[in-house]
Amino acid sequence: MQWCDVHSRLKPLLQVPANALVLQERLPRVPADALTLQAWAAEGVAADCMGVQEVKAQAADVAGRFEVVAGLTGHFHFADKKGYSGVGLYTRKKPSAVITGIGNAEFDAEGRYVEARFDTAKRKLSIISCYFPSGSSGEERQQAKFRFLALMAPH
Repeated sequence: MQWCDVHSRLKPLLQVPANALVLQERLPRVPADALTLQAWAAEGVAADCMGVQEVKAQAADVAGRFEVVAGLTGHFHFADKKGYSGVGLYTRKKPSAVITGIGNAEFDAEGRYVEARFDTAKRKLSIISCYFPSGSSGEERQQAKFRFLALMAPH
């Protein structure tokens, strides 16, 4: 199925108030070995992956409390600076690999990227949770945003 086919099928559903349970019931069933992705605020979690950004937590804050949510296991990239940025990716299925950071010291210190790989012999698949800098606090952060976008552009 092409993206435009999916979009045209979902467009009428997305005009319904954001009630994920109603939306989930109207979506077609998927095979048990397929992954589903949910990208809207939900009253319940019915997806296999869920990305969160701006978690503003450290590993100690998450330990024992948010490592598993609704049966999904969390994978995180925390910022070095306490109470700043940070991303997470919750997955129902165990990833073949988890990658944190983009290999750039400036942005890796800000905890902006976590990727879960679900590679098989038949396909390669990445699910990414990424928090892009806004650049709205001043010229220095705007320049940081441009550097980040330049790093992400090839992907």
